[in-house]
Amino acid sequence: MRSIRKDQKGFTLIEVLIVIAVAAVLAAIATPSIKSFMDSYTTKGAARDVISMFQQARLEAVRRGEPVALSFTLGTGSAGQVKLFVDDGAVAFTQDVGELTISTYSMPRNTQLQNSLDPLSPPFPGLVTGFDSRGLTRVDSGDILDGSIEVAGLSKPYTLSLGLSGLAKIE
Repeated sequence: MRSIRKDQKGFTLIEVLIVIAVAAVLAAIATPSIKSFMDSYTTKGAARDVISMFQQARLEAVRRGEPVALSFTLGTGSAGQVKLFVDDGAVAFTQDVGELTISTYSMPRNTQLQNSLDPLSPPFPGLVTGFDSRGLTRVDSGDILDGSIEVAGLSKPYTLSLGLSGLAKIE
């Protein structure tokens, strides 16, 4: 039988198991918070990306000196899309053959592009909007195409609105 010397250093098996158990409990408690934070981060990031598309459309309209339109396809994940294209006006706010697509953005996984549910911020008519060559919200048949759209994940939804002056914001 081996004798234990008093100058030996280290941890006993019981001490190591207790530390592992405490770490496992802390990880189990933190996991839901981290998941919620990541979903919120992804949703807000998608909202910022769509706002960037509004800003890019406005800048492109001024730079090119011609109307630029945004069309929205409602859906979750890659089914939800925002398309930015030059609109020659042959069929207003519809991408016709030969009209240049500037960029397309697809929603991230578990993030949805949906109509605004806020009665004070009605959705875009026909799920399209655009800018004229001065960078102002475009007018089609007398209707000014301002409005809003929502980006929603598992956390709170973000309403993206476009004003008459062409200013886009996240609410």
